[in-house]
Amino acid sequence: MAHIWVPDDEGWSVLVLARDTDCALDGYPPRLVPRGKGNQDAGPAVRLCPLDASEGPARGWCLVAAPAAEVLVNGLPLAAGMRVLRDRDEIRVGAAERYFFSTEEQARLEVYTPPEAEVEDHQQGSAGACPRCHTPIKPGDTVVRCAACGILHHQDEEQGLVCWTYTEQCALCNQSTDLEAGFAWSPEEL
Repeated sequence: MAHIWVPDDEGWSVLVLARDTDCALDGYPPRLVPRGKGNQDAGPAVRLCPLDASEGPARGWCLVAAPAAEVLVNGLPLAAGMRVLRDRDEIRVGAAERYFFSTEEQARLEVYTPPEAEVEDHQQGSAGACPRCHTPIKPGDTVVRCAACGILHHQDEEQGLVCWTYTEQCALCNQSTDLEAGFAWSPEEL
């Protein structure tokens, strides 16, 4: 899920963005604001808005600013008052506020639910095989989706399927399997 890194007294903290809200960046700290017609006219001068958020997770995020707002993205002025953001873009609002936008995902436990378009296929069988144990992943299984490659792994201790945490890396890429590892990147690395 997309988020922004916000400076605080201890370094940096994360504000998770949700597809049903915008994020106002024209004051500190940034705040989530409801989406809707009323917010467009009297809303924040600088905001992050989800793109194509009508169903499922937002496909991208757009930074929108009023003409008078002083906004830089990666050191460059905001052209035409908007920009579609990419992972690790630096956002500066005025002289003081500095944020980083990120699309980095973290691996986490979830119950596998097939997308609606694939439900018929899954009723016939599985969602594919786990790359570690090679057994089918079925709707209702407890899984971890690799944050780097997106592949599902079983992770159900009660069933004896600890495929995600079996080794230190994903079965298909070099993503760490530590569920408590946190984000791989933060602005503190700059």
